Amino acid sequence: MEHNIQLNPKTYVFGVTLGKLLGFIISKKRIKADPNKIKMIVNMAPPSNIKQLQSLQGKLHAINHFIAIITK
Repeated sequence: MEHNIQLNPKTYVFGVTLGKLLGFIISKKRIKADPNKIKMIVNMAPPSNIKQLQSLQGKLHAINHFIAIITK
């Protein structure tokens, strides 16, 4: 049976011990948030309208798992 599956070489990497993938740092042992992404969120100006608030919520949702780990 033949499947027409294609991988985007920009987003899929195999055999690498450490690397960035979709805004995360991937290693053999764990996945962690990219420190550059966290710095961007920390250094953001406070949201001044609903669109900016929604953007902040989306960014926080993306790293929510890591925030939960840090606060435990």
